Amino acid sequence: MRQARLLVADNDRHFLGALADYLEAHGLSVQRVSSVEEARRCLEDDWFHLAILDIRLVDDTDEKDYSGLQLARDVAPAVPKIILTSFPSWQVVRQSLGPTQSGAAAVAFLAKQEGMDVVVERVSRLLAEQLVPGGALPIEWQHEDCLAVLTSIEPSLAPTHLASRRAEIDDLFGRAFRSASHLKIVRTLWRRRGYVAVLVFVQSANSGSASCVVICGTPSAMLDHDRTYRYSTPTGQLVGSPQLSHVERTTHFSAFVCVFPGSELETAVSIEELYHEATEKRFREMVRTLYENVLSEWQRELGIVEEKKRIIEVFGRSYPAVSERIAPGRFERILTVLARHLPSLGFRLAVSQDTVTLQFDGDRIYYPNPATVLQSLSQNCARLLFGHRPGVIARDSVLVDRQGKVWITETADEAYGPLIEAYLTMEALVRYDWCLAENVRPLHEFEVALTGGDFETLLPQEVEAPFRRALRSVQEVRRSSRKILGGDHFTYHVGMLFCALQRIPLCMEDTQWTPKELMKAGHALLSSLVLAKRLARRNVAVIRDERAQPTHFAIDRSQGVVRIGNRRVPLHGQSLLLLCALEDAGGRLCSRQDLVERVFGLAFNEADASQVSRLNTAVRRLREKIETDPEHPLYVLTEPGGGYRLVRPKTG
Repeated sequence: MRQARLLVADNDRHFLGALADYLEAHGLSVQRVSSVEEARRCLEDDWFHLAILDIRLVDDTDEKDYSGLQLARDVAPAVPKIILTSFPSWQVVRQSLGPTQSGAAAVAFLAKQEGMDVVVERVSRLLAEQLVPGGALPIEWQHEDCLAVLTSIEPSLAPTHLASRRAEIDDLFGRAFRSASHLKIVRTLWRRRGYVAVLVFVQSANSGSASCVVICGTPSAMLDHDRTYRYSTPTGQLVGSPQLSHVERTTHFSAFVCVFPGSELETAVSIEELYHEATEKRFREMVRTLYENVLSEWQRELGIVEEKKRIIEVFGRSYPAVSERIAPGRFERILTVLARHLPSLGFRLAVSQDTVTLQFDGDRIYYPNPATVLQSLSQNCARLLFGHRPGVIARDSVLVDRQGKVWITETADEAYGPLIEAYLTMEALVRYDWCLAENVRPLHEFEVALTGGDFETLLPQEVEAPFRRALRSVQEVRRSSRKILGGDHFTYHVGMLFCALQRIPLCMEDTQWTPKELMKAGHALLSSLVLAKRLARRNVAVIRDERAQPTHFAIDRSQGVVRIGNRRVPLHGQSLLLLCALEDAGGRLCSRQDLVERVFGLAFNEADASQVSRLNTAVRRLREKIETDPEHPLYVLTEPGGGYRLVRPKTG
């Protein structure tokens, strides 16, 4: 049986010893202190079920000495306190037990003259409200122990406090489930700074077995959860949201016990596990359920407001780390350092204030500097929908059970904000975190496919097979965003640019990279470049002349240059080969077979979808280089007959 832990503080050492001995004789563990300083240190560093404090801890002869009462008010609010004194008065009773803004300073007031039996009786009554009947609750830590949870909550905890804090964590769970007969901590769902969430199975003699999620952390870290449940959560139960069962607190920890009515938590997996381990169909069903059921119900319950806002200010608040990356000169320095490592991935960078040149596969592709593009959008406004969000959408905080029900387990971010963020977050997870590659070229094609074509109708055949699942998943997210966006794809791409930039590390000269870390950084960079080009093009206020005709251009094959009006565009590798092949056709249709065999040097195989995908990508790259608006090309046209044709300007 775990003993109850008491702190007894009294400056009368004779009385202190007598009372402590008497309490210990009744089976209690007692820590004895005789000064305010000792008592404060014990209450701050250690943990107790109850504290008994003499009201005059400094000077028994001083009628104004309320040091024990002041200590009760200031320190360890989760610890119940009994005020003890030899000088009882109605004023002291009122100050001890009367309500204050932070609650009563004490739960009981006793005069020493009442005798030690009265003290023991009151202590026993108070402890009965806290302790597990019959002793310590059996707690089974299944996949990781209490120490792992503890170090997640307090990573800098001094080794001298580990044993005490571990006992306190056990006590916290015991008090949270005092009617249970057995407790199993199944696994940690997620970790955040200062708190964690664990999946718990509870066995009770009266009510059988049940499962719940316990969010446990330091009191300061749990303040956001406390505010959420007090002020943001609707009174009724909403689909996909937890119900707060109760809260338990000790000196150094708080625990929020959350239940999920109708769920099968024992079968639940995170959305990251679902993406990698389940079928593509199940993941896409989860996306629809999350947005069309869970989030939609919150929006119906709490309402939506449309507000006109500066786009950069909105996303700047949501992704604060980006502002540090795009500060004048900073982004160029980051890319300069990163560029030294990129050749190992198969591409190179050249960076200037306005342009980033990407070189791989023999091609040079020119992109606007993403930092410059964002700065140019500083005055762009959009009408965005705002509302309350049910919590954090993260790889580990959203659970899916075998019934297909979706649950958001982290509610600290249950706040008012732009609804578009819920969709950006999910696409960023799929696009940057879960889409792994070993080669840069298909990553670049993947990013071009996501950014350059139709927003919702993405073509899986334009990317290599390993990227098609990710592309279809992103397509599902975008289709679900239709009602929220209202066709404003420009703002969505701005948000994705923020997501990409936030994932580019603040690399230093001596940064050491693993291959996986470097590929992720390279992917985020590629995405930011492709997005910046799309946004820069769309941000230019140009009224398109539908009667526009191609401008005169000339190809210098030996120099690898095409001159289009007054523009000089360098071309290399496949882009140059493709343009030359089209020009050699003299304005006639070039079939896909002709182009695949000439540009790639491959025997055409109609059944090989990768050949068509590579050709489509090469055409798109060429258009991005020579067309003013690649989505409405003037030179390289797609023909219904299954090929491409180069349009040359008429000469008179």
